[in-house]
Amino acid sequence: MIEGGMTSPNERVSNSRMASANIEPAGAAALRSPSGARCVATSPAPASLSGSSPSEKRTRPPGPPPPVPGARSLPLRPAPAPPFDDKCEYASDDVLLFWKPPSVFSQWTPSAFDVLGVRYSCGEQLMMSEKAKLFGYLTSYDKIMAATDPKTQKFLGRNVRPFDYAEWERRREETVLTGSYAKFAQTMT
Repeated sequence: MIEGGMTSPNERVSNSRMASANIEPAGAAALRSPSGARCVATSPAPASLSGSSPSEKRTRPPGPPPPVPGARSLPLRPAPAPPFDDKCEYASDDVLLFWKPPSVFSQWTPSAFDVLGVRYSCGEQLMMSEKAKLFGYLTSYDKIMAATDPKTQKFLGRNVRPFDYAEWERRREETVLTGSYAKFAQTMT
């Protein structure tokens, strides 16, 4: 997902494939407009959850993805539908655009949730702490986990060194999607 909540062309293609295969990501049913129309553009499930890479051109029968050997799954339950905020969100049948908190879709919106026994205050904290952990910068990880302000968490995460952009680019989407699935399964905002 591009900063500000817009989807990239690759994500739109993947979303179209998911829609044509009648596949909904975890928690997507809870993300509908009051009229019942689908109002969120999501990325495909991470490769570790979907069992296939985005470059593979194969179709999968409708239903949940097959389990991946050795993968750890999160116990996710659908959350109640969040309220729609027309000041920070715009929705059509194809896409939902959002900008800054208090939009429920923002990484900065306070929303406590757990992933594998670790409690996060918002999506930004999960993303930045996982970035620090990935590159072995545990001092920054501890500071990010202690910080309660998303702006501080982002600042600390951007200063992680050593940093391999190509490696982070490969891992960041899965990290954010894992956090988003947990957030929407466990909380309403």
